[in-house]
Amino acid sequence: MTKILFLGTSDSKGVPRLMCNCKVCQSQDAKNNRKRSSLLIKGEASTQLLIDISPDFKTQYMNISKSIDHIPDVLVTHAHYDHIGGLGDFADMSFCNHGNVSLISPPDIIEMIVNRNPYLKNRDGLTFISEYCWKFDQWMINFHKVNHGNNGYSYGIIFQKNNYKWGYFSDAINLSPQELEPMYDCDLLILGTNYWDESEGSDRSVHDVQEGLALKEKLRVKTMVLTHLSHEIEYYYHSALLPDNVQFAFDGMEFEID
Repeated sequence: MTKILFLGTSDSKGVPRLMCNCKVCQSQDAKNNRKRSSLLIKGEASTQLLIDISPDFKTQYMNISKSIDHIPDVLVTHAHYDHIGGLGDFADMSFCNHGNVSLISPPDIIEMIVNRNPYLKNRDGLTFISEYCWKFDQWMINFHKVNHGNNGYSYGIIFQKNNYKWGYFSDAINLSPQELEPMYDCDLLILGTNYWDESEGSDRSVHDVQEGLALKEKLRVKTMVLTHLSHEIEYYYHSALLPDNVQFAFDGMEFEID
C-alpha cells in the first residue's frame, strides 16, 4: 500500500494571505488554512519520498509529520520559491540527524537550485542528482516539462507500477498535445487549480477548477484531486459543487493507493 500525504495545498501566497480580510483567510477551519504545496509519499517497507520543499516545511514537519525520522529522496518540480523555500531547513535537519538525502530533478532545475544555494553544494549528506527518471519502491518515475504560463515552465511527475498510473502536476496551464500526452488515462491525477473560474484573468500561470474538470474528461482520468488552491476556494462550499471522483486536497489529507 502506498500512501500520499498532503503537507501543503496552497498556491504561492499561502492561505490565509497576509493582510487579507476575505472569508476564507479569516476562517478558523483547518481545511481553509493552507500551507505551500508539498507532498509526502509513504511506500511499502517504511520508505518515504518528498515532492518539493515548501517555505513552510519546518511547520509542516512539526505539525503534521513530526513522526517521520528520515526522508532520503526529494523530487523537485521547479525552482520557484514556494516549492524550494524550505530547502535550507530541510538540509539542516538532515545534516543534524546524519541523514543522506538525494535531491532529484532534471538538469536545468538542479542547476538553478545550486546556483541560488551555493552553500549547499558541498554539504555533507546532501546530493544533487540531475535525472529525468527515478525509481521509488516499485514505482517508475518520470519528469515531464510543462507550460507554467506567465511563470515559465515546471515539471509534472508521472508514477507507474504494474497497471496503475498517477501524476502530480501542481503548476501547469495551456498545455500542448505533447505536454498532455503523459497525463492520459491516469488512475489518479493531482492537479494544481488556483481559482474556481479564472478564465477572464490575465498573466495566468496555473489552471482553474473549470479547466481541471474539462481535462479530467479529455484525459480520461479516473480520480482527480485538486491542490495548489488560492484563498478563493472555500473548502465546503466549493466541494459541494464538484462532480463525482473529484475532490479538493487539504493539509494533512492522506490518500491511499492500493
